[in-house]
Amino acid sequence: MEEVRYLGLDYGEKRIGIAITDPLNLFVYPLTTLNNDLNFWKKFTEILNQYHVVKIILGYPLKENGEFSSSTIAVIEFKEK
Repeated sequence: MEEVRYLGLDYGEKRIGIAITDPLNLFVYPLTTLNNDLNFWKKFTEILNQYHVVKIILGYPLKENGEFSSSTIAVIEFKEK
């Protein structure tokens, strides 16, 4: 039986932080940071395949009052890709 994991993304215009769960999906730890450039999707796909990721959790930044910010819009556009 393959280990399956969850992956967390912290989107940034220049870099995207990636965290991964342990094999039992009990803990999350930082994995790497990838540059947000033309090579991102290739490297990201390699990570998804290597760790048998079954779910991606994407950070969703909001203002303190719960409203969208410019960062929120950028995350939504990234998610659509």
